[in-house]
Amino acid sequence: MSSISVNPPKTPVTTGSNGIAAATVPNVCKMPGPPAPFVPTPLPNIAKSSNSPKDFSKNVTFDGCKVAIKGATFTSIGDIASKATGGGIVSANVEGPARFVGPGSMDVKVEGKNVHLLSDPMLNNCGPSGSPPNAATLLGLVQPPGLVALVGDELCALCHKTHGDKARLEETADTKGDASTFQTAATTARTKKHKIRGTMLGVVRCKDSQVYAANSGGQMPALHAEIPGGWHAPVPDRLADFEALIPENRRNQFGIEWKKAGKKFSAWKARKEAKGPERTEQQKDKDAGEPFYPPGSCAAQKAVVLALSHGARPIGLTERWSAPTGPDARVFVHFRIRPKGNLKMGWFGGTQAVPPCGTCQIILTMLLCPDDRAPECQHKSPGPQVCRCTP
Repeated sequence: MSSISVNPPKTPVTTGSNGIAAATVPNVCKMPGPPAPFVPTPLPNIAKSSNSPKDFSKNVTFDGCKVAIKGATFTSIGDIASKATGGGIVSANVEGPARFVGPGSMDVKVEGKNVHLLSDPMLNNCGPSGSPPNAATLLGLVQPPGLVALVGDELCALCHKTHGDKARLEETADTKGDASTFQTAATTARTKKHKIRGTMLGVVRCKDSQVYAANSGGQMPALHAEIPGGWHAPVPDRLADFEALIPENRRNQFGIEWKKAGKKFSAWKARKEAKGPERTEQQKDKDAGEPFYPPGSCAAQKAVVLALSHGARPIGLTERWSAPTGPDARVFVHFRIRPKGNLKMGWFGGTQAVPPCGTCQIILTMLLCPDDRAPECQHKSPGPQVCRCTP
């Protein structure tokens, strides 16, 4: 993902921008017969900007990632099944490189070459030399137009590894839509004169597309009454049992990290409330640095725990800010593009996803450790007084 815009709202394609080119022109490949020696069959072909990037920038980086400039390519996946019979009808290749068709930005250059951007069309599954193409993405490469909250690149305190794609949790098109529905529910509840305080709204989707929703702090029944009936939501006035979701042999370490996060919250709160010259709320936030909220209080953690309690495998997450001041209310937060990247500051509101706080990065990474989670959903009842589906 990129925090940089080029010809806004477009973003540059980099090794870390999650750029995806899914072929829209059929990727017709030779699949084994009968009746013929091979049968022409359209197969998926998806190229990602992080897969074997070639001819990207050598010295210049955006957010620490190499930049796709004119002549850049990256590899694709999805059609390996046709390798034995010859691969692509035209390219005679499988999982071949994807290359850009257009010139990229005409007024932004890196190392003397045009920078490629979100929505630039691409040719897919090209021959080993980059030609001829076997398919194309005419609608153009897609990637988040701005920052999207991610969990999965942080070091896990339980397994001491980064989980990567095995336990990645990122905003998806579905969770963006769900978050908008949640925001509308908050607006509706406030219109009915219910007291809905400023709160984070978190929505999680599992692999089976079930939705789990929660707000930060104490759950608000008047808010939950306005969300779709098929959604899962925590029962109010009950604390989620995080520890029960952790294998017994790892609970001690989980407890240690939980206490560490609590101490980080206390330190952050002390910095924010420190006495001194008159300061605005924004200045207090700046002085306090990266936020660490109390473990278990954030909407993202509550929604993920609710999903795990149902035996679900979370794959999508969106968190947004909602306040009585209106749908465009914003919150000032600190965030990092990468776990070890420089701390940045910014306002997030409206339809923008709010990046996870420091506590969420610690707790969610442990909760989603792939050593302890099945790769697929294994739905079950969470037990009484956990979710509104089991009152």
